[in-house]
Amino acid sequence: MPQKKNPSSLKSHALKTVSMNFEMICYGSKYAKGTKALANFIHTEEYKEIEGPFADWPSTMLQDIIAALYR
Repeated sequence: MPQKKNPSSLKSHALKTVSMNFEMICYGSKYAKGTKALANFIHTEEYKEIEGPFADWPSTMLQDIIAALYR
């Protein structure tokens, strides 16, 4: 008898959602993915001046986010 597929964990769903909406979470709606404002923001390196919402996260979670972003 075939086994049922187990659902993904809450952590994996959360990491996937955060990675899909990374620009919006970090920089707000002004710099939505694919906009000229985001391209200019990256080109002028203004993003280096923003601390971002992940400063207080543990290093293991940051590694998981990086892995999710590059999948």
